[in-house]
Formats: sequence, C-alpha cells, structure tokens
Amino acid sequence: MARKIFRVFETIIFIVMIIIIILCCIYIVKRKIDKENPTKMLGHYTFVVISDSMYNPEYKESISRGDMVFVKPRKNAEYQVGMIVAYQKPGDSKPTTHQIIARNGDMVITKGINANNDPDPEFDVNYIIGEVTSVWRGYSKTVNWIKSPIGIVTIALIGFILIEGLNLIDKYLKKVEEKTTSNKEEVEQESQPEECPIKE
Repeated sequence: MARKIFRVFETIIFIVMIIIIILCCIYIVKRKIDKENPTKMLGHYTFVVISDSMYNPEYKESISRGDMVFVKPRKNAEYQVGMIVAYQKPGDSKPTTHQIIARNGDMVITKGINANNDPDPEFDVNYIIGEVTSVWRGYSKTVNWIKSPIGIVTIALIGFILIEGLNLIDKYLKKVEEKTTSNKEEVEQESQPEECPIKE
C-alpha cells in the first residue's frame, strides 16, 4: 500500500515537471515569434522591472529593479486610483510599471512610488496593459545564479539526488512489501491444520 502511494506521488512529481517544461517551451517560442509585443501566459503578462522608480521600502507595494511582475488585463473601467499597472504608450520601447494617482474619465496619471519621481504625463487608459497582481522578487538575481557555474552544478546535483532518492525509497518500499508478503504467507502456512492420517 505504501509503495502504491509513493508511486502515485512519484507520478505527480513527474507530471508537474513535464507541465513546467512544456509551459517554459511555449513561453520561449511565443517570445521568439513576437518579440515586439508582451507575451501572455495563463492570463498574465510578465515583465522584468528595469528601474527603481517603484522602489520604496516604506511601502508594501515596493518593487525593485530586477523583480518580475505578473500583469493581469482588466476592463478599462476597473482601473482605479491606487492600482499598480503596467502601460506602454506609442513610442515606448518597453512597458512602464507605475501606480495610478489620478483618473479623469478615460485619462489617467501615474507615478512611481519612489520619492524622487515626478508624476507621468496624462495618458489614455487604453494604453494600460493590466494590473500588477503579483511580484517575483529577486527574479534577475535568481536567473543570474542559475546561469552561474555554481548554480548549474547545484541544480544538477539536486536533480541527481532527487532521482536517486526516489529510486532508493522505491527499492526500500519494495523490500518491505516483499518481506511483509513473505511473512504473511508463512503465517498462513503455519495456521493451516495438519492432516491426520485416516486408519482403515
């Protein structure tokens, strides 16, 4: 029974890894096909922040350079003051992530929460890509570490340990299962009544 549960757990891990690999491949292909426009995956766009305009340790919404933001598109009417959004106006080479500080009809004004930032020029709400719903903090540092020699070696080592660990656990559970089955058969044999010879 324990081995069956472990096999199910092992299969789930394998399936999750395959799904992650497939999603990464799809994302990379989509980025290669359309480099000019934001790439959308699972209902979200992702952008890496390249400035400190949203960095302010006094705010929980603080976003640092190198963080990755996950941006979910909303209806234009849903963008309200206080929301952190990503937008890209005509002529902008990359999206900007700032907070909405004012809205008048279809026109909005945004600003980085860094104390040194001035408000951005007013622009049409249609240029907003979406609201920032979550942040992967330290994304660039993580990627750079993964690309480094020590990161590559560490990941390879973790993968090896994981695979070997699963194999060892499976072998151990197999032995326990075989021993349990063997003991059960011995008990059944001992519990069987001895045949008495019939005298004629």
